[in-house]
Amino acid sequence: MKKFNEIALGIIAPLFIAVLIYLFYRNSNLVIFKCVDLLNLLPQIKILQTEIQNLLPLPSWAIYSLPGALWLLSSMNLLLWLWEFNINFKSITWIITPFIFAILLEFLQYLHFTDGRFDWIDLLFYSITALLFFVGSIVKRKEESSERSMHWQALTLCTMMILIVYGADKMG
Repeated sequence: MKKFNEIALGIIAPLFIAVLIYLFYRNSNLVIFKCVDLLNLLPQIKILQTEIQNLLPLPSWAIYSLPGALWLLSSMNLLLWLWEFNINFKSITWIITPFIFAILLEFLQYLHFTDGRFDWIDLLFYSITALLFFVGSIVKRKEESSERSMHWQALTLCTMMILIVYGADKMG
């Protein structure tokens, strides 16, 4: 059950939230909408999109920057899980790869080598995510040694949600 919780909270939940943001707050030129269209669900998604945006408006940073941070968190958690939570030089090299890739992709957007728009807020979100990830990993190591019941993924997700709510209040 513990492994399921680690996967559900640390890997699947961030991906699920990111997909929901893409589906209900982004425009339909994204690849995910092509998949939805193949399933013949695009009309229903468009209806839900309007209703959800009216019911729960999000600030632009949550729509455009948060999904990338959630994908990053999920990727790093997946790699940590695959390394069986063994943090050493070799595993850190792999675990930090998605963060480096995200930063590199953002700068390639800045140089107009890839599609997309360079955004400092994206860089900030990637950096905060990586920081929270490593803080969470340290907490998990201490948790395992002292056998506390708190899951590091829950700590990371709760911290991100608190930042989202705080940011929505201050930036929105």
